[in-house]
Amino acid sequence: MNDATAGLSRSVEDYLKAIYGISEHGDAASTSAVAGALDVQPASVTGMAKRLAEAGLVEHVPYKGLRLTE
Repeated sequence: MNDATAGLSRSVEDYLKAIYGISEHGDAASTSAVAGALDVQPASVTGMAKRLAEAGLVEHVPYKGLRLTE
C-alpha cells in the first residue's frame, strides 16, 4: 500500500478500482456501470460518489458520471 491509498477502506478502494476500470478509455463511469461492476444498488454508488468527491478522489457530475481526479 502506498501513501495515496493509506487509510482508505476496502470499500473505497473497490469503488476507485471499478471507476478506473470503467473509465480508463476516456469515458466517465456511469453510476449504473459502477453498480453493475460491484454488484450494488445504484443508490449506493451515488452515496459513495458524494463521499469520494468530498474527499477529492473523484469528480462527480450528476447524470454525467464519475472520473478519478489526478
